[in-house]
Amino acid sequence: MIRLKKEFIVKENALRLDLYLSSNLESFTRSQIKRRNVEAFKKSNGKFFKIKLSKPVFKGDEMMIEFDEESSQIDSIKPNNIPIAIIYEDSNIIVLNKPQGILSHPGISHWDDTVVNFLLYHIKRLKINFNEEKIRPGIVHRLDKDTSGVLICAKNINTLRFLAQQFKDKTTNKVYIAIVKGNFNLFFGSIESFIDRDKYNRKKFSVSKDKGKKALTEYKLLLNFGEYSLLALKPKTGRTHQLRVHMKYLNFPILGDEVYGRVDGSLKKEVTLMLHSYKLEIDVGKNSSKKFISEFPKRFIIFLSNFYKSDELNLIIDNLILFLKDF
Repeated sequence: MIRLKKEFIVKENALRLDLYLSSNLESFTRSQIKRRNVEAFKKSNGKFFKIKLSKPVFKGDEMMIEFDEESSQIDSIKPNNIPIAIIYEDSNIIVLNKPQGILSHPGISHWDDTVVNFLLYHIKRLKINFNEEKIRPGIVHRLDKDTSGVLICAKNINTLRFLAQQFKDKTTNKVYIAIVKGNFNLFFGSIESFIDRDKYNRKKFSVSKDKGKKALTEYKLLLNFGEYSLLALKPKTGRTHQLRVHMKYLNFPILGDEVYGRVDGSLKKEVTLMLHSYKLEIDVGKNSSKKFISEFPKRFIIFLSNFYKSDELNLIIDNLILFLKDF
């Protein structure tokens, strides 16, 4: 087994190093930290000294980790022609309309049915172009499994770094649409908070007064209907589950959210997560900004059809599309 090294500088205070790694470094979830035999070292007086993964780290700490290469697992990631629609493609990028229910990259129990498997099938040189990226070749940003919509991917490492930097610098414009439970009573506004791991369930996140990472979401009311609302959501930061956590905090949970929502007994059929990445504006190179849009998802239209007649609904959607064009 080949041992690899990675040096980095801690960007924020963290309770524990292992939690910082899983939240900030690609390919280092808590299960991967254990599986890849991660060892940590902290620099002091010009030398690295080994520390426990349970030790706290602080902003500015110079760190190094050693870990096992996952080459055997990489070899098992196979190309798969999963049905995913392509919104746009050129020599450097590919923009996908990710269906609901598909993971962005392989993980436990999902090794052959992810966006990465599709990319490996569609882009023959992907594994060669990302010979140092072992798990997530081409993945610039992620969408939750049950979130659908616009997902931009890179065909080479230079493009990935160029695009990823824009997400880090918060210069992209991302717009989501969501159906939430309740009649939203504000036409527009924003919510800014800290988001941290839930102290009762480490797989969840929650709003905190002073711990975690700062998160900012802008919102715009699009439609009130029945006991529900359709919102446009613009995350200005990219925290895990940010939109779902913020909507729960405002007491308007996203419909179909099994983690942060609540069961709606008035619904006759099971409803899946009503969150969709509708638009992404990003610089694709040479100061050329492009806007990528995913059409209104079918599950939204089906749900709205319970409240509007066909002609009326078509007009509503047409008007919403015009409004979202400049949001």
